[in-house]
Amino acid sequence: MPTNLQRTHYLPYKEKRRTKATIAREAGLFPLARLILQNKPSLEVEAANFITEGFETADKTLAGACEILIEAFSEDNIGWAIMNRLTKAAGYNIMDV
Repeated sequence: MPTNLQRTHYLPYKEKRRTKATIAREAGLFPLARLILQNKPSLEVEAANFITEGFETADKTLAGACEILIEAFSEDNIGWAIMNRLTKAAGYNIMDV
């Protein structure tokens, strides 16, 4: 398991795969991800405005926006460190992937 210093140092150089989040970002779902973070009411209605090829329903657009957020959180070193401490303190994983 890499240390935090190793993760921080090599992350910018790590070759990225084409992930679900990448596909969602290319489809223009990043603004919807921002709306999720802002806790906007009636996200289903907002999601309907982002329907594109590959994301034909509001549910699929919301799922794509969530993929963007998940990838962003997983690459955030501070969030990763907090989650690491929480799992070590609790003795078990609190996320099921």
